[in-house]
Amino acid sequence: MFKIAICEDEPVMLNRIKNMTTDVLNAKNITFQIDTFLSGELLWEKLESGDLYNLALLDIELEQLDGIELGSRIYKKFSEKKTTLIYVSSYDYRAKETMHFKSHRFLSKPLEYQLLEEALTSAYAVFEYNRKKRFTFKEFNSDYITLNVSDIRHFSIYSGRKIKVVAADKEYLFKGKLNDVEKELDSPRFLRIHKSFLVNYSYIKKYSYESIVMEDDVTFDISGPKRSVIRKEYLNLRERGE
Repeated sequence: MFKIAICEDEPVMLNRIKNMTTDVLNAKNITFQIDTFLSGELLWEKLESGDLYNLALLDIELEQLDGIELGSRIYKKFSEKKTTLIYVSSYDYRAKETMHFKSHRFLSKPLEYQLLEEALTSAYAVFEYNRKKRFTFKEFNSDYITLNVSDIRHFSIYSGRKIKVVAADKEYLFKGKLNDVEKELDSPRFLRIHKSFLVNYSYIKKYSYESIVMEDDVTFDISGPKRSVIRKEYLNLRERGE
């Protein structure tokens, strides 16, 4: 899901940006979520509490924590997680300030639908590219972690709503649902061999109808109802030489 934060201190303009963004993304059949904030402080508190957005649409002239400082904080904290920044402001002369933290676009008020559409389309393309290449999560009792998808060996349900992910160099724990992880990855290379296991085909060392052995010598059972489907998926990947 394409998660968007809009930060604008004028309620009328905030609703206009939200409505225009909704119209653009609905027209493109993009699944999205929009959260709105009337101050930079409220958005920053949300980010500090653990939320992560793929796109932030920011006004510049905000009281106390203005859009420039907010954008700078987001860039420093979330640049590796690829939160794209788009500014919507009447203060065109401040556009150069946003380049210091690689803002994606600067849109002038009054906001034009076509320009917003182009900016959102471009930002969504960035999101799709990163989604296929990277996986980001909030490590349990820690900070955000971003892994290259190609480095991930397997996921497994650890306990309750905790998931263990094993990458090339380390293991991590995070809260979530394995179904959501599978949907986010949306890759045929990750095989859901069991309701509790999701494995990367690239790291399978040995396959049998009942189980698989990974390159790190971890053995996973393939659940009975999934065995014929997994065999077909595994053989298809092998035949394609992937």
